Amino acid sequence: MRNRIVMGLIGTCAAGLMGLALLTSAEAADRRAGTVAAVDTSARTLVVDELGVAGKPSRLTVRVEPATRIVMSERLPAPEAGDLRRSFRDTPIEFVDLRPGDFVVVESTGAGGAAVASQVMVTFRRAQ
Repeated sequence: MRNRIVMGLIGTCAAGLMGLALLTSAEAADRRAGTVAAVDTSARTLVVDELGVAGKPSRLTVRVEPATRIVMSERLPAPEAGDLRRSFRDTPIEFVDLRPGDFVVVESTGAGGAAVASQVMVTFRRAQ
């Protein structure tokens, strides 16, 4: 009986620590969305104009590492999108394929000039 209680307490503590670790890592990542204002291929930086809190314009500059996941997300045609959980196709693209005017969702860590993108997803591209 005593062993069962001790094992229950250990399991509860372990679950709590795992939850705390997930919460901490989720808080560390930042997700922002906006229109690409500039792409600097030599410095590997991306400048995004966004509407922030209370509709106030802000500008985000992030460094895009070679390992950063960059994708073009496109809605699948109705016949292909039978499952609502899979109604988009994410196609990998290169950093040089990003262009001003693209609407992107950027997941990053760090802040200010030290922000590093972990993922850049192009969700809308204006016709050229």
